[in-house]
Amino acid sequence: MKAENNPYYSTDRMILAENIPLQTPLTMFFCPTLVCNLSCKYCVQSYWKHSENYKSYIQRWGGAYMTLETVEKAIFDCQSFPDKIKDINLTSFGEPLLHTDLPRIVRLINEAGIADRIQFFTNGTLLTKKLSEELLDAGLSELRISLQGITAEKYKDIAGATVDLTQIIERIAYFCSIKGNAKLYIKCADIALDGNEQKFYEMFGDICDKIYVEHIVPLFKDVDYSYLEDKDGSKNKYQQDLKTTRVCPNCFYTIAVWPGGDVLPCCNFYEPPIGNVHTQSLVDIWNGKARKEVLLRQLRCEYDYNCVDCYVPNNQQPSDNLDGSVGEIIKRLEVI
Repeated sequence: MKAENNPYYSTDRMILAENIPLQTPLTMFFCPTLVCNLSCKYCVQSYWKHSENYKSYIQRWGGAYMTLETVEKAIFDCQSFPDKIKDINLTSFGEPLLHTDLPRIVRLINEAGIADRIQFFTNGTLLTKKLSEELLDAGLSELRISLQGITAEKYKDIAGATVDLTQIIERIAYFCSIKGNAKLYIKCADIALDGNEQKFYEMFGDICDKIYVEHIVPLFKDVDYSYLEDKDGSKNKYQQDLKTTRVCPNCFYTIAVWPGGDVLPCCNFYEPPIGNVHTQSLVDIWNGKARKEVLLRQLRCEYDYNCVDCYVPNNQQPSDNLDGSVGEIIKRLEVI
């Protein structure tokens, strides 16, 4: 197997506690869409699509797709940060390849020179040779593919979809063959393999740079996880022993722009937003009062309903842990 068997996150990380407050986000999420062509049983989409509030929820966040106007305003604002953003991730809770302007969005970000890396997660079912060529030509740094099994039957069970798995593999292999310096990461949910991890590695280990079997854990409050053997969470999603974290580090280095321009302080759902790119600049939002209050509440463990029972903190890396530096970080934030 040519691929490295590891999770997608980078191990080349700063000690976060020593560098707060950051002048520039390390990671920024652009949410190109909130809709998906699959309905994976462990994903929030499986709940949304059967909810009577689905359409109103999509409208609440500005519609199903991010407009180019919103993209261009966010890019313009990012040019005012003092440093480059490490990663711009065109991923949220939808399937990015459903956005017909995705290659153009990648190109706009790349040409603006605002980020070291541009990447996104996709389920891969909509990837074509043409899209692969367009995305790579536009400047995509890394494609991350999340598979839902290694048989058509398992896709039907996990994702509720009928797929041509042979075609998916062929198109992934084509992307790999033309990717040049770009990176390709492939992961699969453990519950989609039924113990056939070795077969997964044999099928995909030579057509990507990094590969991993991800442990499915309860991530979303409204999704039914009663079928999981590890529903109480003895392991995190990287199959590491679970270590409960008091302070979520995510909001200290991340910011997210949703389809209508609302800005959230982390990669998960958060209401109310801390701003909107159409009425404020991203720099002002990043340095603003609303975000500062979110950070201070985290440090003081004054969790609001957005953060109570959120699983995201338990998937963080040791270099991001802030629990032992709370007092010092509060002092730094209170003087700005």
